[in-house]
Amino acid sequence: MKNIVSILFYLTLLTIVSCTNKEQSLKTNQSLRIIEANYPEILFPAALNQLEQAHIITQIHNGLMAWDIENDKPVGQLVNRWVENNNHDKITFHLHSNIFFHNDPCFADEKGRQLVSSDVKFSLEYTFWHKAVNNKGIGLLKDIKGGKEYFESCDNKTFYPGKLPGIKVIDSLTVEISLNEPNPNFIKSLVAADMVILPPEGIKKYGNDCTVGCGPFIIEKMDKTNRTIELVKNPNYFKKDSDGKQLPYLDKVLFIYEATPAKTLRLIRDQKADLILSIEQDHIKPFVEDNIELFEKKFPDLILQQANGLEETSIYFIKRGVVKNLKYSSLNILYLENVKMESSKTMD
Repeated sequence: MKNIVSILFYLTLLTIVSCTNKEQSLKTNQSLRIIEANYPEILFPAALNQLEQAHIITQIHNGLMAWDIENDKPVGQLVNRWVENNNHDKITFHLHSNIFFHNDPCFADEKGRQLVSSDVKFSLEYTFWHKAVNNKGIGLLKDIKGGKEYFESCDNKTFYPGKLPGIKVIDSLTVEISLNEPNPNFIKSLVAADMVILPPEGIKKYGNDCTVGCGPFIIEKMDKTNRTIELVKNPNYFKKDSDGKQLPYLDKVLFIYEATPAKTLRLIRDQKADLILSIEQDHIKPFVEDNIELFEKKFPDLILQQANGLEETSIYFIKRGVVKNLKYSSLNILYLENVKMESSKTMD
């Protein structure tokens, strides 16, 4: 363990030196290749039960809240602001006005429409109903006014929207959630990958196979035979960077599912992958020792990284040095909208 910690510290210093002494140009082809172990059979948020599912779900969907990794607190994602009343048992969320669902045949003219507050109410109610009828427990629903009664009334035959009084539509861009009692952790709970917002049209057309969202990426292809999932950039994503440039930067993300650690490590060593997620320390240590020159170069080809906020974890990532701005929260959410692929060549 001491060797791993020492390498992490050393690589951090190398990264700082690299940033101050080297300028790197953006690659024209902004594609990221990610390796994980288990191919996700289901991508329906309410049925979430593995990390690989969450990593895809949070690329194609957004929730009301996200996690600010640097400051370790929840921040608005689909909302530009939220207000709590004096008793801290009622929260009013104000949505951004420029959010649109992905273009899809479930919509009129196959064009994604604007996300509005009724979508938030529908989606959260459907998620809670799905969890109830599939024995997932009451969970977050217990905190919402009328939630216990709603949970007990759910049956596995029909979903009836609009039956949860604690979630109220105020206007097209404002939704209010009333709690049974003050709960400072409720906002944080909305960051979870199963609390994302889905369109009613998508649920009606595809049921639990719905992958229509409003996130930074769109599913282009799911190939179970070759164990890959390809995502492409959502051209209508609502976020921009501080310079006004459209996010995400990446044009494509390819998830490759390979369960054999030795093969996974060879792929990134040979530059056939850019990022390995969730590798156990037992596999990391011998790989780093055998390929130490790739980690200790002035401008390292490979970088060892822990999940942000998970100081005690035995799970590590390996990424290529050209992968910039990667963030992974302690809530197991992978943020790719700001990731850039940079050229490995220095500029004079």
